[in-house]
Amino acid sequence: MRLTVVIAILLNVVCTQHSFAAPMTAVDTAPADFKLEMKSFLKHSPSKRPMLYKTYGSRAKSTLAEIAFEKTESLETRWDALVTLGRLDPVYAQPHLEKALTSSEWFMRNAALIVTPYGERAWAIKQSRLALHDPALVVRTAAVQSLQELRAIEAKSSLWEKMNSSENFKRGESLWIRPIIANALAIMADQKDKVSFEALLKDKDPQVKNIAMATLSKLK
Repeated sequence: MRLTVVIAILLNVVCTQHSFAAPMTAVDTAPADFKLEMKSFLKHSPSKRPMLYKTYGSRAKSTLAEIAFEKTESLETRWDALVTLGRLDPVYAQPHLEKALTSSEWFMRNAALIVTPYGERAWAIKQSRLALHDPALVVRTAAVQSLQELRAIEAKSSLWEKMNSSENFKRGESLWIRPIIANALAIMADQKDKVSFEALLKDKDPQVKNIAMATLSKLK
């Protein structure tokens, strides 16, 4: 018994002196190394990411979230990390998307809205409707596209309101978002929208007018 104990002690001393350690598993990877690995993961095409994502385990989600909010990372990397997280793990991503939607950085709000439709429908519609009032045009546009993807007929009144909102004009000229709004409304149109689309026939934006004409021809 004593010999066994002595051998164990000696082995422990030798291992300690020579810094012997068991090989690191994927879970034991150093944070910095794993972060680099996840950044390399983001370079893969979106079609390959779902399968690869599963091989990393639960640590991948928290690392992607960390990258997304890391100020020292590039805009492109942060945007991609958040969008990827939202697409591959929408339930886990939801609180991170909510955080991004209140960010002072427009590209974070934009990224969050792009993947909002992957989340729970009622939540996604609520967040998208709120973003229709965003000060950044590109973010408002993403909000409209999100509602269109969700076929959010519950939000049609909000979209009609934004068609003539002053923030969607510049020096009296229609901004690019208005045809996008008109198209979203056209996709969700029914007979109740006929009068509203007839009014758009007088719109100064030719794209809006063309969408109105095409929609009315389908509503006859």
